[in-house]
Amino acid sequence: MALAIGMMCHTGTSVNTSDDAQSAIETHVSTTLPIGARLLEKDDHYVGGDMTITHTSPEKKTKMYIWDYAAEDGDYVQVYIDGKPLGSPFMIKNKPEVFNVPATGEVQVVGTRDGGGGITYAVRYELNHETYFNGMEQGGNNVYTLVRE
Repeated sequence: MALAIGMMCHTGTSVNTSDDAQSAIETHVSTTLPIGARLLEKDDHYVGGDMTITHTSPEKKTKMYIWDYAAEDGDYVQVYIDGKPLGSPFMIKNKPEVFNVPATGEVQVVGTRDGGGGITYAVRYELNHETYFNGMEQGGNNVYTLVRE
């Protein structure tokens, strides 16, 4: 019975141990890893920060992918666009959630619940094909300022 329960809880997403993944752990940015890449077996209490993302995309909107790049341990976040909530808080999982967000302005990710070990998450913006590996404590937030050059 315990084996069956353990198998049902397993996400099937293995940890990426490539050189690109190791570089992303150090720099917290990647242009080569796929959307949904899992870098760690468990959360590591990483507290990141705000980022300014400059791009040349003429599009008015872009897709933003957000996922847990470590353990699916019950972390919840909420996304805000220019200070307004874009839906309710949701549990981040190894499988990305997708949002359409403005190509310019502020996208804020707020940590509403820490399932243990800090809230680790990744976001990727389609407009520049970069993934940002970030983290925060419960109640914390990270702001992504998207600026068109």
